[in-house]
Amino acid sequence: MRLILAQGDLFGKVRMTQQGGEVVFMLSSKEVCPEEHPVAIVHCISADAAMGKGFALQVARMLGTGLRTSIIASHPSVGETIFRQGIFHMVTKLYCWQKPARMDFMTALSSLASMVSRSGYKWLIMPKIGCGLDGLDWKWVQDLIEQAFSLWDGTIVVCV
Repeated sequence: MRLILAQGDLFGKVRMTQQGGEVVFMLSSKEVCPEEHPVAIVHCISADAAMGKGFALQVARMLGTGLRTSIIASHPSVGETIFRQGIFHMVTKLYCWQKPARMDFMTALSSLASMVSRSGYKWLIMPKIGCGLDGLDWKWVQDLIEQAFSLWDGTIVVCV
């Protein structure tokens, strides 16, 4: 696994397209990679799928109310990861107003790594997951990401 820290806004580095009715994101940042690649976005949400602040709000606005409805209908559990519309949603807490427990974050990250390994994606892009409104320490999170994805043959771009 290769981890790249990239300056700037995540949505400035991806291009959203539709292919056969499915949302597809393409990594289109020349500073990160010379050619475009299909990329999945990763972020954290609560099981109530409120998505009303931070990066989750940007995702909800971009993809509309159908995304939130779809997530709620799947009855997500804390510690799991849900894949919808080209995005891996890590469920790290029960309610949006909570902070994630470290064990719940670790479980969701492990779930993410397992799903990504089976998905065929070779590129992921994410903010500093768990470190914005959730308040986790980036060094701790980065170490966990490197451990969870150590055997995965792909690239993770973290927008800082």
